[in-house]
Amino acid sequence: MNRQKLACLGLVLSIFSVMSSVYAQTPTVYPRLDARIATPLESEASVTETNAGALPLRTLAAPTATWVQSTGPETANPFAFLRRGQRLFQGNFGGLWFSDDNGDNWTRQINNGLLIGRGVTALAASNTTLFLGTNFGGTGGGVYRSTNEGQTWTAINNGFPAPRSIQDFLVNGVNVFAITFNGELFRSTDNGDNWTRINNGLPSAVSVGLGGGFTITNNAILLRNGAENPAAIYRSTDNGANWTKLDLQLPASVLLLNLVANSSKTFLGTTQGLLSSIDGGQSWQSVSGLPTPGSGQGLAPYLSGTTVYVSLVSFSDPNGESTTYISTDNGLTWAQKSKVPFSQIYEILVEGPTVFFGTPNGVVRTNDSGASYEIKNKGLRAAFTWSDVVVLGNRIYVSSHGGGLWLTTDHGATWKQLKNGLPYYAFVSAVRAVGNTLYAALEQPFGFYHSTDFGETWTPLGKGLPSADFTSFPTVLTNNDGKLYLGFDNKGLWVSSDNGENFAQVAGGLPNNAWVWSLAFKDNAIFVATNGTSLFRSTDGGVSFSTSNTGLPALFTRGLLATGNFLFLTTGSGVFRSADNGTTWTPSLTNAFYNTIARSGSAIYVAS
Repeated sequence: MNRQKLACLGLVLSIFSVMSSVYAQTPTVYPRLDARIATPLESEASVTETNAGALPLRTLAAPTATWVQSTGPETANPFAFLRRGQRLFQGNFGGLWFSDDNGDNWTRQINNGLLIGRGVTALAASNTTLFLGTNFGGTGGGVYRSTNEGQTWTAINNGFPAPRSIQDFLVNGVNVFAITFNGELFRSTDNGDNWTRINNGLPSAVSVGLGGGFTITNNAILLRNGAENPAAIYRSTDNGANWTKLDLQLPASVLLLNLVANSSKTFLGTTQGLLSSIDGGQSWQSVSGLPTPGSGQGLAPYLSGTTVYVSLVSFSDPNGESTTYISTDNGLTWAQKSKVPFSQIYEILVEGPTVFFGTPNGVVRTNDSGASYEIKNKGLRAAFTWSDVVVLGNRIYVSSHGGGLWLTTDHGATWKQLKNGLPYYAFVSAVRAVGNTLYAALEQPFGFYHSTDFGETWTPLGKGLPSADFTSFPTVLTNNDGKLYLGFDNKGLWVSSDNGENFAQVAGGLPNNAWVWSLAFKDNAIFVATNGTSLFRSTDGGVSFSTSNTGLPALFTRGLLATGNFLFLTTGSGVFRSADNGTTWTPSLTNAFYNTIARSGSAIYVAS
């Protein structure tokens, strides 16, 4: 997943009071959030000003004490837990967090070698060495190692073709395994100094997902591969050098969920029921005493020694509840516990009667083997990458990747999650207000929605739009002249003339697979900046596009701003300005990579 355009919102909230007073009644959408920490505050000491013609062009360095931490939203999608003594680590889209009071309070680790904005999806330990995997495979991503209990981290990616996003780790003696989101399995035998891909007997792509699909049992390693259809289990008895596909004798329609093991038994959750094996996965039996999953449901197991917990989870109702069952005799008999406030599980950490769940609601904890549950999100104010901000009167809407859509009406003092019609774990890529109507584009689960009651309820729209996935997602949503424009990563630009009911792809010279980074409208022309080397312009309402690159470098066209007589464009080589509606361009601020540009009053601000 590419997340360069996203940054954490948890820093701001004095800024929101500035936004609301300046734009009190006008629906306002701010550019991609990596620039939003560079919103104009005249007390900033670190402002660099250059001559940009009619307006000064300013860049901001580190924010000063003018910035105030908001009180929320407090939530997360925890993808990894790791216990080290009293300290409990948690990885989520906001990075690495820790708690020293068993999850009651959480603090984000910063200034420790990990870059802010890199989500953490995998954690593991091998004796005194900790391993961490991010969900960002570019610069600053991949695998990290700590030898001082997580105080500092160092990237260790030698042997990977490039830094990879990491799904999961498995440690077996001196062998450390890492599965990437690219579908590759790597192994290190020297504490992470070097990595080698191992795939003898495996298909070209493997995926264990999040929540448990990689385990050790009876001197064998089992890997649940969800990257093939139907999903399969692979077994290795030589530390991953060779793999054999197991015959589960299940219908192709059955989905495989968690795969977990203790010293004597392996459990596999499926959408048909729970399976167990006592011979390292070579043969499997159905486990009795549990309900048969209905349509859109499955059984997900997790373990604490010979105590087995199973959750009846729902895929069809992600906003609903699930039921937990417990066995204290390694799966021979079962007792129903209670309804729990989540229907999907990303990660589990079992410590006797205390169990931590990573869920769409954040961290959920039980201290009594599932008799009761508590949501434990205190301190998780920046646990997501926040993607868009819209100000509508006194309402401030914030969208997130993995945390859904949030609303504050008191400048961030309190927050409300908007989920009536929206899945609350959604990846909301873009939000737009047109009059009093709100529009939201979701990456996962993909969808396009609108609300006519200030976000209280949402209705799906967007017929004709392409589906989104981890390699292609909505990037920008805007409106002009009665039309809605929705840009995608790798799937070009789409337009609606009927308030989002139907969309059609914009062709006519604009590549179908373009990564649309930003749009601008000026003097009846439409400008589209892509993540490639070209800026596109249309002078016939989007019927046809042609490049508008005269004077521009061949390096990343990013943020667009139309203001007064000028058009500004940020690129990988600086900021450029056009005084002739994009026909020619001249440099305005050079020798720096800027992503985003915005105007406030008499100044223009850019940020990298």
